[in-house]
Amino acid sequence: MFGQNVILDNVVVKKDILLSTMRDNLKAHKAEVEELLELRITKAIGYFRDQVSLILVDGWEPETEIKFPIPVDNSRAYEKAISMVEMDIREEIELTGDQFDKLIQDNWDWKSHFLNVSGMYK
Repeated sequence: MFGQNVILDNVVVKKDILLSTMRDNLKAHKAEVEELLELRITKAIGYFRDQVSLILVDGWEPETEIKFPIPVDNSRAYEKAISMVEMDIREEIELTGDQFDKLIQDNWDWKSHFLNVSGMYK
């Protein structure tokens, strides 16, 4: 199931530590989304300002396809996972490697796309 370098298939973690980490990950995600939305606006304004200048000076034709992808706020995924852990009656929770990767390491399936969009604005 996992590569040869993985020592454990599952790990038991204290619920309070898990929740604290998950809440920190959610807080960081929300801050990142907010920052990216602001950077997106700044980048778009700069781009259009430049394009208008070119049109006025040279009569230049702007690009026909312009993309400023919106960073997706995946807070709901964090909130659902946090709620599930909060509702669990155990004080220690066993996580699979995949769950650990998402909930503790903050490596969700959508993370690479989010980082690609982030790279466009930073």
